Formats: sequence, C-alpha cells, structure tokens
Amino acid sequence: MNQSDDPELQGAVITCYLDESGGADADPVAVLGGLLLSGNGATVLTDKWNSILAEHRIKPPLHMKEFSGGDMGNYPSEFCKLLFRDLVSLVNECKIISIADRLTPANFNKHFSYLFSNRQLMSIYGMSFFHVVMMNHDNARHNGYEKRIPYLLDRGNAFRHHVEQSHNIAMDMQEGGNFLHVGPIAFDSDTNNAPLQASDMIAWSVRRKDSEGLIGKFEPLSGLFNQDHREDELTDEGMAEMESGFNAIVLRAKMKP
Repeated sequence: MNQSDDPELQGAVITCYLDESGGADADPVAVLGGLLLSGNGATVLTDKWNSILAEHRIKPPLHMKEFSGGDMGNYPSEFCKLLFRDLVSLVNECKIISIADRLTPANFNKHFSYLFSNRQLMSIYGMSFFHVVMMNHDNARHNGYEKRIPYLLDRGNAFRHHVEQSHNIAMDMQEGGNFLHVGPIAFDSDTNNAPLQASDMIAWSVRRKDSEGLIGKFEPLSGLFNQDHREDELTDEGMAEMESGFNAIVLRAKMKP
C-alpha cells in the first residue's frame, strides 16, 4: 500500500476494517468506509483509542451518531473538537490508508434492480463492498502488495448477508484466476473493537461532509481526508462496467447443471 517500502509492513498482514453510514432507499447516499491497518497498527490504535476516550471521559464504544441528535448531541463544541482532534490524529498516525465508497440508491436501482430485485441477492452495501474490494485491489497492485487482504465489518449491519454474498462473488472470481487481493471476511461487534469504531467515524464523516458539511464541532474530522485517504463514488460509467460483469456471473450461474 502507500508504505510498501517499509520492510515491517511488507511482512505484515494488512486488514481492512469497514462500517456503514446510511443506505436505506430514502437516503440520498450510502457510505461504506473504514481503514487499512497492519497488525501492529491495530494494536497501537486500540491502546491509544481507549486511552483517549478515558481521558475525555467517554465510555466506549464511540458512535458518531450520538453527537448529532443522540445522547452526546449537547456536549460543548470545544469539548467535541478536542476529542475529535485527538482521535483524528491517532487514526492518521496508525492507518495505512482510510477508504470510502459512496453509492446512491438511484444509481443502484438504475443498473441492478432487475438483477437483484427486492435486495434478495445484493443490496447497496453489497455493491459498495465489492467496489471497496476493487479499490483495495487497485491500490495494492499499484504499490506492489501481493498478499490477500482480510475484511472485518461491524456485525450490526442489517444487510450483512448481502456483503457476504458480494464477498463470495469476489472469491469466486479470484479462484477463477482473477486475483483481487481479497482475503477472508469476518464480523464483530464494535463494542470492544477500536478499529471498527474508527471505521464508524470515517464512514459517518464522509456522509456528513457530503450532506451538511464538517463545520462547527465536527470541523476537526476533515483531517481524516489527508493524502492517505482514498474515496470514490460509483459513477454511471463505473456502474455500467460492473453491470456487465455481474450479468456474466448471473448467466454462468444459470447455465450450471
């Protein structure tokens, strides 16, 4: 990845942690976001994340929605700014990259509703996960990283089975000879998982940036989007290309005896 010249990083297993924000059909945009960490990076982030929360007298887990209309919505602006500055600095210290995918329900329905009607096979988040896999693949290939990348997601996602289906499709493509750097997938509660809490912060910040802006007490969160942040939105052109690929997959599945 962006630190592939680091001998320790070259020998480390890099894991992609992801969480979602938005995604119902009524939402203008769905975001799947998170960060890639080495094993050592995850350990450092966990230790320091919990210390920062304790220092600011925040009981884990940290959920960003609580700061906009939740139990922490009335916390003083300066308190929130100090907390977010400390957390953003830590995330940027530990991450290899942060990553986010944005997808609108309108684009999903335009290209895939006939393939995945009623979300029985694939939801917006399933498609977003597949796109994150492709983004990681492109970044790993560009930086000479040759290992598979495991994925860990928050188990609270209502569309977990669609993400698993998307992962299965990526694994089938990889086993068919198209190496995508995709490793195993797992799900965990963010209650005691600092990297997943950081992923929640990244995904929420991307969505907030695009909707209301990162202003006031949320201004320090803009620091997440530095030179080591990768963000993409599936355009009509990109969706059409993926549509063609999924059409072929569905056709092959129908032809199997």
